[in-house]
Amino acid sequence: MFTPKLPWNKSYSKADFRDDFFAGMTTGVMLIPQAMAYALLAGLSVEVGLYASTIPIFVYAFMGSARSLAVGPVAMDSLLSAAAVGAVALSHPAVSETEKTMMAALLAFMVGIVLVVMGLLKMGRLVSLLTPIIISAFTSAAALIIGINQLKLILGIDLVKSSKVYVIVGDVFAKIGTTHLTTLILGVVAIGLLLALKKFAPKVPRAFVVVGLGVMAVLLGDLGAEGVKLVGAVPQGLPAFSTPWMDWSIVAELVPHAFIIALVAFMEAISISTKLKKENEELDPSRELVALGTANLSSGLFQGYSVTGGLSRSAVNDAAGAKSQVAALITGIMVVLTLSFFSGVLANIPKAVLGAIIMTAVFGLISIKDAKAVFTTHKQDLPVYAITFLVTLFVGIKEGLIAGVLVNWLINRNKAGTEVTENVEAQQEGA
Repeated sequence: MFTPKLPWNKSYSKADFRDDFFAGMTTGVMLIPQAMAYALLAGLSVEVGLYASTIPIFVYAFMGSARSLAVGPVAMDSLLSAAAVGAVALSHPAVSETEKTMMAALLAFMVGIVLVVMGLLKMGRLVSLLTPIIISAFTSAAALIIGINQLKLILGIDLVKSSKVYVIVGDVFAKIGTTHLTTLILGVVAIGLLLALKKFAPKVPRAFVVVGLGVMAVLLGDLGAEGVKLVGAVPQGLPAFSTPWMDWSIVAELVPHAFIIALVAFMEAISISTKLKKENEELDPSRELVALGTANLSSGLFQGYSVTGGLSRSAVNDAAGAKSQVAALITGIMVVLTLSFFSGVLANIPKAVLGAIIMTAVFGLISIKDAKAVFTTHKQDLPVYAITFLVTLFVGIKEGLIAGVLVNWLINRNKAGTEVTENVEAQQEGA
């Protein structure tokens, strides 16, 4: 049932390939700077994001059932991965930066195992635990955390690593006097350009354009010598096969994080796939679980980290005319070529520009519309929304999701109990 599925069939034509080629190139231009930016968000080196955009893409292309889904690093999973590795690293002070990278790969491998097992057991219904109201509150809070975490890149200062907003904001105020002015100007200009291109030229690959301009500014103005932090040397070539292994105590601590990331990853992918689904396209949730799981397994084995379907890239891929997962193969080939021949260029990308890319991407995830609806027309959802949002923002990412699910379950359980009691009382009165 879960044998690899070719992304083309007998009806696949030259015209389809032309559309896929254009869509794949367009998505690739968008993916490369995004993958690097999201790797920084995950607390990893930029090349790890690119590694997660090679083998996993090829694996999903042959395993998945969604035609337009663009798989790779995404903001939410990057933040969840950073929170997981950071939390576990706190209890293991001797863990080095290299081991943290291995830990992120191990986490991706574990996420893959969870997803594959869920797929084989046909447990796609578990995603119903994450209701739209929980996801909206969680996503908005997480987007704030992600965005505020990028202030260190925009301001050019070192900030405390934390998933709690008040901790980061407090550190910003304490260190605001050490802001690097050139970095700040570069970051603000990048944000302005990204927003302007989104509004006035939405079809232009804005991340790629802004990164290109940032590299030009670095080279022409010798900004590296002025103290602007750059990406630095990126290893040339493809990631090597490597078994990510840590001791059993670390594995045990990562287990709950793996389950959370697996659920969120599947929720993201299946919701995007459903939204972009064509009339003659059949989505198989169980196949999707296995496909995403296998992609994450491969990411863990090739020095990457957790991956899933990205909303913005999938939308661009679909709008560019993708007919099948052949477009994804083209995207993956672009990343491979970049790693093989253009790694030297990547070294001159300012980190402030990558921070600007993340900021503008995640702040679009904050839904003011949903919040207004909860406070006006859907007040019955207020407890779930408020608790999910506040716990995520002030306690932790994982805790926010768990709190939202538990509160939602308790409220629905009490409602069901009340309805049963009312029915019994009505029957007794009728008797």
